[in-house]
Amino acid sequence: MKKTPAFLALALLIAAAGCSHGADHSTPPSDGVITDSTGNPSTGGTTGGSTGGGSTGGGGAALATTPPADGTTPWAPDPADATFVNVRSLGAVGDGSTDDTAAFRAAAATGKQIFVPEPPVAYVLTGFVGLRSSIYGDGSMPLIRMVGADGDPDQGHQRNMLYVSGYRGAGLVIQGLHLDGGWTGGTNGEWSHNVNVGNSSNVTIQHNTLERPYGDNVFVGEFGGTPSANVVIQYNDLLNPRRCNAGINSLDGGALRGNRILKLTSDYVSAIDLEPDPLGFQFVRNVSIDANAVDVMPLSYGAGAFSLNNPNGNAAATASGNISVTNNHGTWTNAFSYMDIVPGSNGILSVVPHLTWYGLSASNNVHD
Repeated sequence: MKKTPAFLALALLIAAAGCSHGADHSTPPSDGVITDSTGNPSTGGTTGGSTGGGSTGGGGAALATTPPADGTTPWAPDPADATFVNVRSLGAVGDGSTDDTAAFRAAAATGKQIFVPEPPVAYVLTGFVGLRSSIYGDGSMPLIRMVGADGDPDQGHQRNMLYVSGYRGAGLVIQGLHLDGGWTGGTNGEWSHNVNVGNSSNVTIQHNTLERPYGDNVFVGEFGGTPSANVVIQYNDLLNPRRCNAGINSLDGGALRGNRILKLTSDYVSAIDLEPDPLGFQFVRNVSIDANAVDVMPLSYGAGAFSLNNPNGNAAATASGNISVTNNHGTWTNAFSYMDIVPGSNGILSVVPHLTWYGLSASNNVHD
């Protein structure tokens, strides 16, 4: 579909306002999360075994060497399992006021899987935690709050909450956490994410509540390395970001499935935005968006709730495409008419008419 002159300025606005990050400002410790060939998370070094066996931890939680498959079953790692580290054992307090950043970073620096027990109130972060292995809540959905984020790009990655960078291992899972980015309004920037995955493979983000980031609930991308690959975002509550519920600028293979997606407090960009930056090397391909429950307010730039935008300045990059959008349902406003609406999407998926996306398919998307 060709743009009419009346919409040209609007198209330029949406191209400029998409989920792009510009230059990478820091290189935190490498981290990651993955799934196996069945779509289930790999535990990244656990030894397997019973989740019960009659042994229990505090509060009746079952002791285990393998975490439960969801985020709400009470459990604790067996004390004899040396592959886990408890953030409380390294000084995390969780009283809602003490800064727990150093304790979480110390846990991550061990390279072990991180266990997060229920806090008395909430854990407090004032900077990112660079993951090197999986992180699991104890089944209570322990609350972790970011304090001091304002979205300013000068903060770089500092006020992201969990950051996975350069991970290429067998798999890392982020599961069973409640991450609150603290955004209550304001448009100063868009750089503070609940979870940021860059230059990484085999990362699974599942069964979490991610809410109120200044940027995205989940951002996936890269800025000069190999594209991220096999990133799965599934069965989360992705709630009310300043920018996107999921913003992806570079990914070769992944899925967003079974999430509850609410975008009701900011009309900026879209709920799911697949958008390479115009740098000549980023691309997004082989991504499925399936069975998500969506409630999205009308968006200021006229995009669909799910938006594809490959800017004209990105022509030198590998082509983007092979995107499937199926079985999603909920409430959204159809995109403006200058957008390309993908057949079968029922108006949930729009394409900004810049560079072409190949292999788009959509079916059984139901507007409630």
